[in-house]
Amino acid sequence: RLFTFTVSYFEIYNGKVFDLLDNHAKRKVQEDRSGTIQIPGLKEVQARTADEMTQLIEYGLSERKTKSTAWNDTSSRSHAIGTISIKEINKRNQVIAESGKLLLVDLAGSEKAQDSQSNIKQRRIEGAEINTSLLSLKEWIRAMESNKKHVPFRQSKLTMVLRDSFIGGKNKTHVIMIAC
Repeated sequence: RLFTFTVSYFEIYNGKVFDLLDNHAKRKVQEDRSGTIQIPGLKEVQARTADEMTQLIEYGLSERKTKSTAWNDTSSRSHAIGTISIKEINKRNQVIAESGKLLLVDLAGSEKAQDSQSNIKQRRIEGAEINTSLLSLKEWIRAMESNKKHVPFRQSKLTMVLRDSFIGGKNKTHVIMIAC
């Protein structure tokens, strides 16, 4: 059996998805016909060694939006998600099946309004978007824990892209998510 490892890395900034391995190209989050959440056009780079994988992850991290705030010189202004995919391939390098995914999730921290009062308007807008998406994630997890029939995953891009990690897709892929 032959396998390939690919890395993708994107951020969710102000409710929009940007590809960190493709010059911050804007991407859309969509649900395909099988009900799986996809990000069409998201760049996936094959990593042949552990060093190559580490370099890709470090590069993606370096491309993430950070800005100075009253409390932190390099405050994350986005949620970042790195994905390492393992795919089974045939001898012609064609994908036969996706065998697994490892998600590396770095959520931006919540922000109190009083903490960002001295910041410029853009920092307040970013902080509000961060808090809104984190609240959506919290509500989504609570709805899942209480076995509600409707789990509101479409409330934010963050919950949309993490949905299959929590509830699984229609495939037999095992997903492990690590929050950094």
